[in-house]
Amino acid sequence: MSLEPETLKSLVRAAAEQVIASAPELTALDQAIGDGDHGANMKRGFEAVLGKLDTIGTQPLDEAFKTIGKTLVMTVGAPRDRFTAASFWRSATLCAANGCPTILPTFSAAE
Repeated sequence: MSLEPETLKSLVRAAAEQVIASAPELTALDQAIGDGDHGANMKRGFEAVLGKLDTIGTQPLDEAFKTIGKTLVMTVGAPRDRFTAASFWRSATLCAANGCPTILPTFSAAE
């Protein structure tokens, strides 16, 4: 099973736009326990992901996850914000090893 490029781009776009829209809430939550920069960092990172959407859409899912993770690492600030990037890298590793059998049906159902 694979995702069509437009489907993959649509899913990544929706996720990125949700994170970007949630930046004020992420900031408010981070202000309660930290320095309040999490929302801005995630917004900056996912705006960069949107900038690579055409490339991401042409990649196999494991490579797309790797590109998303690398983009986030290169654009977010604080080390704790990089945990999000690490989750994409881990997904890439799992997809490469397992052919994404458990992830793709979930993505397809979300359309």
